[in-house]
Amino acid sequence: MAYEPMFQLYQTKFQEATDEAILDSVIKEVLKTGVMVDRGELLKALQYDRRQYEKGYADGRNDAAKWTAFSETTPPVHEYVLCLGTDEGKSYIYIDFALSNGEMPYTSLYNPTHWMPLPEPPKEEDYETD
Repeated sequence: MAYEPMFQLYQTKFQEATDEAILDSVIKEVLKTGVMVDRGELLKALQYDRRQYEKGYADGRNDAAKWTAFSETTPPVHEYVLCLGTDEGKSYIYIDFALSNGEMPYTSLYNPTHWMPLPEPPKEEDYETD
């Protein structure tokens, strides 16, 4: 048996207990609607959702370095980009593009501070097909 650090063991046990508690809670709510649900299938779906969330979170953290300040450079002309802007103290992420004159259509709605290229769409093998 491979050595597993104590922290990892506690984290795994906590995650398993949390999964069971969430599963029980979700099943109770689903049963209130009169829909019968298979516990094992629902657990698989919840675990899949968690993996997708964790992957998206990790990808987002990795992509944080790809943001470019508008003060440094502007996006290429006619290329759609992801923008980070603010308005009345709130932050917004939205898709915009630079016109040939360098202006961006949504800059009148938000005060863009950063931009980055759009991420690649997911590959077909990233989807579960069960």
